[in-house]
Amino acid sequence: KAKDFERALTVLESDMSRHPITERANFYFTMFQDCPEDILERHMGASFKYAIAAFSAGDFSAFGARMAWLAKRCAAMPPGKEADHWRGELHVLQALAEFNDIEAMSRHHKMALALLKAPTSLYGADSAWALGSPSVLFMFYRESGKLKDAQRLMHECMPTYYQLTSYHGAGAEYLMETEALYNAGEFAKAGEACQTALAKAARHNQIGNMFCAMFLQIRLALLAGDATALFGREAQLGLLADMRGLIARNRDFFLLHTADLCEGWLYATLGLYKKIPPWLRSELSEESRLYAFAKGCYYIVHGRAQLLAGEYFKLIGQFSGMLLAGAFSKNLLFFVYAHIYLAAAHEKTGQSQKAATTLNIALSVALPDALYMPFVENYDLIGPLLTKNLSGKNDQQALSRIEALAQQMKAGSESVLKKIQALRQLWGLTPREFEAALLIGKGLSYQQIADKMCVSVNTLKTHLQSITRKSGVSRRKGLYEIFRKD
Repeated sequence: KAKDFERALTVLESDMSRHPITERANFYFTMFQDCPEDILERHMGASFKYAIAAFSAGDFSAFGARMAWLAKRCAAMPPGKEADHWRGELHVLQALAEFNDIEAMSRHHKMALALLKAPTSLYGADSAWALGSPSVLFMFYRESGKLKDAQRLMHECMPTYYQLTSYHGAGAEYLMETEALYNAGEFAKAGEACQTALAKAARHNQIGNMFCAMFLQIRLALLAGDATALFGREAQLGLLADMRGLIARNRDFFLLHTADLCEGWLYATLGLYKKIPPWLRSELSEESRLYAFAKGCYYIVHGRAQLLAGEYFKLIGQFSGMLLAGAFSKNLLFFVYAHIYLAAAHEKTGQSQKAATTLNIALSVALPDALYMPFVENYDLIGPLLTKNLSGKNDQQALSRIEALAQQMKAGSESVLKKIQALRQLWGLTPREFEAALLIGKGLSYQQIADKMCVSVNTLKTHLQSITRKSGVSRRKGLYEIFRKD
């Protein structure tokens, strides 16, 4: 505000691996636009940070303009160590420009490493590799029929990336393989691969990738009807609480949104509309902290929530508009879910022909890669429509597979729903009150419960007052005795 650009850019450069968070992007854009050219010339590092902020916020025109500015200055630098350094870092940016073409990104990573001869300064090893997305497959599945090729390339290319970034994104290649197995209905193999991915991510403290692995475990637990894995029992914490505990321990609160996405998917799949976190049921705010690339995951949960709420025409307008505008055009998993949701909405509004045409688009993209689970997760909405559309001889195998997996999903969901109903009993607790009561049942202290819920102790006490009012149980010991048995 004081227009002291020299000091402002120096502050930004004091830690090159930390970047402006997304809701402050406009502030940084304005600052750089107002900054005199001669000062910018002296602060190459700050311009790199500006480019990354623009990319993370999804302002690709600003990203491209800043990258062109940097390329021009790198080209003008005389040969030497400093020039090699900045040209190497420029290749790191150029790799981002190729997102999510794994092979093209890796070419730039190799050139960056050859020039830098050391890890890049642009990424901290603990930054969010998946940019808040709980799915690596969502981020890198870009071409129908080429999923196996993409997995092979990921395994081939990640070792170079690890050298360049000090194991930023560790476990990503196994996560992509895990999610492909899950979507093909190979659940036992998916569980094994998930453990490999989780172990590698944990070894290098890659919290974002650990979340991707835990989200896969949530999906597998639902299929198995394993409510204990999801919600815990006695001293054992469930996956949902583990996620929030991991955030609190690492103070990586940006991932609260990712935890909500995972929880929202679970409750949306179970058909429990009111338990979906409210912001996932609402329109996404322009001030959202979500990185641009994680917003597609928001719409996967939000679209299902709209269908549960009967907001069919609203969904048709929103998703048709996004597809027409090319939103998430490089994220094919979004494309599949969007067409499934549109098919369900068209069918519900009496537009059967449109529904059939739209569903066939989703099937034509997903089936070559054996991506059955998007149809399985939404079988309750599109089951009869699938039967009509997969009536040909060549489609019978896919239909049989989807129907068998849908029966497994239904059985697992019913088992989990019974557990939820039993736990909530007759008190009408909100999801957060219910979570607090379960944690009391594990014998945890107020501070431990507050940390796991990512709230203050005062907020926790407000929840407890509501619990005691609704239940009539006035002592903490009484709540412990009730909930420890569950």
